[in-house]
Amino acid sequence: MNAKFVRKCIALFLVFAFVFLLIPSYEIKAEPYYDSKEKNYVFQSGDVAVITQALIDEIATENQNEDFKNNPVFIIEDGVYSVTVQGDINVSIIFGVYDEALESYKGVTIDRTEDTFNDGLYQAGKDLGWYYNGTDDSNGYYVPTAPFMIRDGAKVNALFLGNCTIKAGRNRAYISSENGNLQTEANRAGYAGIQVDGTSSLHIVDVTQGTLKVYGAYQLAGSNGYAEDPLEVNPIYDANNAYAAPDGANYDSRAGGAAIGGGADYNTENSTSSTYTEGTPGEIIIDSGEIYAVGGHLAAAIGGGFNSASTTSKIEINGGTITAIGGRFATGIGDGDSLDKSHSVAADAEHPPSSSPSFLDPAKIIINGGTITGTTSYGLSVYAYSYGNARTEGAITVTGGTVNGDIAIGKVIFHGAANKSGV
Repeated sequence: MNAKFVRKCIALFLVFAFVFLLIPSYEIKAEPYYDSKEKNYVFQSGDVAVITQALIDEIATENQNEDFKNNPVFIIEDGVYSVTVQGDINVSIIFGVYDEALESYKGVTIDRTEDTFNDGLYQAGKDLGWYYNGTDDSNGYYVPTAPFMIRDGAKVNALFLGNCTIKAGRNRAYISSENGNLQTEANRAGYAGIQVDGTSSLHIVDVTQGTLKVYGAYQLAGSNGYAEDPLEVNPIYDANNAYAAPDGANYDSRAGGAAIGGGADYNTENSTSSTYTEGTPGEIIIDSGEIYAVGGHLAAAIGGGFNSASTTSKIEINGGTITAIGGRFATGIGDGDSLDKSHSVAADAEHPPSSSPSFLDPAKIIINGGTITGTTSYGLSVYAYSYGNARTEGAITVTGGTVNGDIAIGKVIFHGAANKSGV
């Protein structure tokens, strides 16, 4: 082989190598898959996880595993865009995986603070049936930008492995066609970090070898950013202007979501109505784990979103170490606060809430164990008022554990637990 030919080949190789370096890199989206060994279904980085009865049936049929229909287990790996569980189903979800090389758990971060496009969003909106501006797909679909949403009667048992962080953003995002871009509507409202609608249920079994940090949309500063110490950015209470929005907040920014609990639905406009109760969550049970929860503006850390009550069912805490920091005027664990002073009216037969289920029936907050530190800059820890500032017939029952903070409702029952502040 002559030297001239070799030199020409080397030159061509260098040219191709240089051109290759100029080509922009694209992240290859990993497809979800069924783990035949562990008998679970895995969502990987980049996936938009939509869990419905149709998906469960499809997995069971394709993998000839009828048991999956009765006990579906899903794995969420780091990098998953969002998780939506919809319909009358009962599923188990594990967030995080065990890293054998590091001999530790690798947790999950889902940060939906900003509106970012994902090529799986359009199909996800289609799978959910979230038609945009109509009753068919002619205008496209609303798409699931809530980090973790449980709706339409779904029941979820959740296990978090390692350090996990979930941050919510705003609703009313849509894509008008299969190849379209992500767009947003005006008058947007805040999602909860882990959103549980009024007909659904969340059971946090444990947070293993780590901390679960959850933030509702519109943090206390009135923006979609998040501060290391939310109490420092919350405005000081001013009796002469008690309902003023925080510095930097605009009108939309008042519609906060809870960290764990209630938030706006995917298509709900930012509501200023005194009859808005959509942010009232369903059942929330926490068994164990270290949890740091920060509610959005006027939303509880664990419980109601803005203008909404603590729960349609119950909030039950059986253990764990929980720090619950509510939004302004809201509670650590319990109710969100009204959007405006004129909206602090009781929901009753004369003023029924506009959406079902009604929270007129007694709701319960039950604390059986754990160490709970609940607070806001307004000093509310564990409260269960009704709509606005009207007390309900609900009850807080404390049978164990330690509550660092105040407790208030029409009826409080103690059975040997420690309350370090007062009732």
